[in-house]
Amino acid sequence: MKIMANNNKKRPQLLSTKIKKARMLHAMERSMSNISASTRYAKISRDTHYRWLKEDAKYREDIEEIVEVLLDFSKAQLSKLIAKGNTRAIMFHLNCFGKGRGYGKVIYKSKK
Repeated sequence: MKIMANNNKKRPQLLSTKIKKARMLHAMERSMSNISASTRYAKISRDTHYRWLKEDAKYREDIEEIVEVLLDFSKAQLSKLIAKGNTRAIMFHLNCFGKGRGYGKVIYKSKK
């Protein structure tokens, strides 16, 4: 009987963790991967989020997928700006992705 009682006590806590993880994943999608806003929404600490990342491979995969989708979205928006000839977008892109071709932030010293 004691074993049954212990199992019943654990189930609500596991369900609660599942719900919190689901809320966290939902919040990460809605907040564009803002961890602070997402942890507040899910009512968990940042430490809990990072512990889940370490301990739960499925949770980590889901979070990584959300971040990847945001990166894809951001890259698509950046590409649209580049296509319109937006100089800042072009410079940003070259600074981030053109380093192998010699692009990047270069600081010029004035001649004295």
